[in-house]
Amino acid sequence: MGELLRLLEQTAPLDKIALAEGNETVTYRQLAERIGIVRGRLPAGGKELEPVGLVMNQSVDSVIVLLSCLDGGAAVLPVDDLQTASDLARIGAAGRVACWIAPEDRAQAGANIEETAPVVPYSRLLALGKTAADELDGKRNPGGGQGCKEEPGEAPVSLYLLSSGSTGLPKMACLPMQTLLREGRKYRDWFGYRPDDSLVATVPLHHLYGLTGALFGSLTTGATLHICRHPTPRKAANLLRACQGTVLLGVPSFYHLLCMSRHIGQGHAGRLRFAISAGGALAPDTAAAFEGKFGKRVLQLYGSTETGAVAAEHPRRRHRKGSCGYLLPGVEARMEADGRLAVRSASLFGGYVAGSGKECPVQEGWFVTDDLATIEEQELTVIGRVPRHINVAGRKVNPKEIEDVLKHMPRIREAKVAGRPDELQGEIIVAWLTADDGVSAKAVRDYLKTQLAAYKIPHEIHLDGALPGWKERYVCEDEQEGTGQE
Repeated sequence: MGELLRLLEQTAPLDKIALAEGNETVTYRQLAERIGIVRGRLPAGGKELEPVGLVMNQSVDSVIVLLSCLDGGAAVLPVDDLQTASDLARIGAAGRVACWIAPEDRAQAGANIEETAPVVPYSRLLALGKTAADELDGKRNPGGGQGCKEEPGEAPVSLYLLSSGSTGLPKMACLPMQTLLREGRKYRDWFGYRPDDSLVATVPLHHLYGLTGALFGSLTTGATLHICRHPTPRKAANLLRACQGTVLLGVPSFYHLLCMSRHIGQGHAGRLRFAISAGGALAPDTAAAFEGKFGKRVLQLYGSTETGAVAAEHPRRRHRKGSCGYLLPGVEARMEADGRLAVRSASLFGGYVAGSGKECPVQEGWFVTDDLATIEEQELTVIGRVPRHINVAGRKVNPKEIEDVLKHMPRIREAKVAGRPDELQGEIIVAWLTADDGVSAKAVRDYLKTQLAAYKIPHEIHLDGALPGWKERYVCEDEQEGTGQE
């Protein structure tokens, strides 16, 4: 039995609902039983540097498969189901993915992925009762995932998370299982999660914010997690009211939309105690509007895939306007000479997978971020960001990845991609192209849709034959400031 199964059996009454999505609910007992079944059916793979890839659609089934990999010792790389087949093929090749586990529809359409790694459908792992596949998997992969080789004094890698790299494809950050449990308890203790809480997650559970703040925060508390798939403000508000949610997790643009909607009012808040915002900078006006409309606070949290949660506002304390709150227990921070924030904590990641091996930028226990910040009396304020990533509604998009894809499109000679500040989404993606005559913006979008996830498609495409001048590029890139958890 893995540590996660022990946690599930000890934290909450076994007949209590652990996860809910739509009409599907799973109790703590059922969750433990299904994890036990799936563990024994995991396909071969899951070694360090050769993870199992998991396409997550935010369903209960996808969460069960993820937890089964983690509990079974299989290193897993979870990705968004919005990724195209070309995205998955590139990620799979760069990450040396041994195989993909995917929802039924994605598995059936996985011909392009099969070129780099075999695809296993959820149903093969989740079917109740003994299946013919059990015997095969038992011989190929006894006891679940083959696990990760543990070096002396080093925790084995359980999880690979895509993180915004500075060039080309996003990098894969390495994290041990202990970090997920530690971070879950950090949310539980700082925000005061309670066993009778109903958490409502509008954020993806394959990002560290959703994975630790929502999923592991709930499981370590013995609470109930309600997953809002494909969230819209009205859908999330209706779920919050229906399940009498007490804690809401979202990104800044989501809270802005909640405040703007005339169809959503204080009655939807029900038993809400507070909301948590990460994945970008929460505008003070949005925080004030949320409290004025719903009578409850939205608390900002700052962190990253590499550092875990670093600072947050507290439900029973007020903070300076514009700050991210106080440094969390167990977190140390300092300012480098160039103004960048450096962080030390037990939750720092174990480095990136890059090329054929690993690289670790953690030096003497410290990780230097690309955020510019100030610290005053343990209160953290982020004032800017060094890298050129585009923050689209909490999703970090690498413009270099889009540029590389555009440059492979026939009749495109040159491409530049940058972000532009946007009140609703934080930033939008803008592309300037030098192209042959006859190339249309629609043709460019249609091409990109076959290569990239929908949220990476530029909102604006300029085909005037001239790339932006250095001043325009500087303004776009220099204004790409943001805080938040990956």
